[in-house]
Amino acid sequence: MAIPTTAQIAACAAGVGAHADATEAASLAAVACRTRLGENADVAMVFLSKALADGAGEIASVVHEILAPKAVIGVSGDGVVEGSREFEDAPAVSIWAARMPGAEFSTFDDEDLALGAPRDPDEPLEFDPIGSENLRATFVFADPRSVPTIRVVPALNRAIKRPGIDRAQPVLLGGLASGGTDDNRCALIRDRSAKRRGLVGLNIHGNVRVENIVSQGCRPVGPNFVITKAKNNVILELGGKPAAVALHEVIEQLAQRERSLLSRGLFIGRVVNEYKDRFGRADYLIRAVVGVDRAMSAIGVGDLMRVGQTIRFHVRDAATAHEDLGMLLDSQQLRDPPLGAIMITCNKRGCALFGGPHHDASMVSRAFQGMPAGEDLAKAGRSISPSGGTSDELPMAGFFAAGEFGPVGDESYVHGHTACVTMFRKL
Repeated sequence: MAIPTTAQIAACAAGVGAHADATEAASLAAVACRTRLGENADVAMVFLSKALADGAGEIASVVHEILAPKAVIGVSGDGVVEGSREFEDAPAVSIWAARMPGAEFSTFDDEDLALGAPRDPDEPLEFDPIGSENLRATFVFADPRSVPTIRVVPALNRAIKRPGIDRAQPVLLGGLASGGTDDNRCALIRDRSAKRRGLVGLNIHGNVRVENIVSQGCRPVGPNFVITKAKNNVILELGGKPAAVALHEVIEQLAQRERSLLSRGLFIGRVVNEYKDRFGRADYLIRAVVGVDRAMSAIGVGDLMRVGQTIRFHVRDAATAHEDLGMLLDSQQLRDPPLGAIMITCNKRGCALFGGPHHDASMVSRAFQGMPAGEDLAKAGRSISPSGGTSDELPMAGFFAAGEFGPVGDESYVHGHTACVTMFRKL
């Protein structure tokens, strides 16, 4: 029987370079990935902190020189993730690289989608299919200042699910670049080039299973309501009552601890599948309450609302966010271990929400931590990989985004305050 070569075995790697020089940071991260893979990569995703955005072109060159990938996309953010570590304040580059025999990868950008053409703002965007047979997932990284994501994300959802696309239910994933300003814009990487606006995308086809969890980190309070009167993003009536009156009744029944959470904001969860008999946490798409008009007894929401939708009020805190992510990770441990993962987490999480670093990354890493070999159990300490993490750590990279793309139900949405984790498994 022929023994498969290294190049014939699927593998993922992650590496990080924490350095103020973009080229040096990219070299450290890429060498760590190359050491773990032992071969050239088929694909790479690159995440760079905002301090290194001006060096995105040099970073792309280094990645190609060391890893020789066939497809690359990258994005800048307020911080980056590698393994169990989060780099929120230090300049750093993290890279996720993979060798996946039987899988195919292709990149695109906003010019391929013709986003620059002037359009009626009310006219739905339509793209040519960006996938083909056996499309597993499409990753998109976008600059929020130049891309109308409220229109682009639904159009991308439609494009990857058009007739002719395989029934494996491909999913749209990714996120919005963060940390940029009008004077110093975000950076995006596609293959060997870098730019400061628009979007970049990666299609993944073939012999790989792509699975995702979206931790919205909210807890429901009060009963479900049906919207009985609404206009655009304003809810006017809930269950026949003025909306603000219904909200006041819910708040009056909250325990003191839950009332204190309102200082972090109030949220509405909209049911995404009205045909279910019962609704759990994963059935609600969370949107922020942006205002309450007591004179009109109306509630403003950060999304379009319509009559007949079922909603429920939600609150968020660090304990709920921790519990929610833990529950989703528990369910993943019933499946075979992933080859690697991408984590895109909100820039309002991290230290700002949890009071300390590494929360989301360390939770995901612990959930998939491999059991050491018997001979290693007798040794003191743990072996260290070239990237600085432990050698049995899940190869994971990612960034802190200004908005995360991930599925709730059958569609992907732009989220806020979420942790989205994509896992790659063998078919």
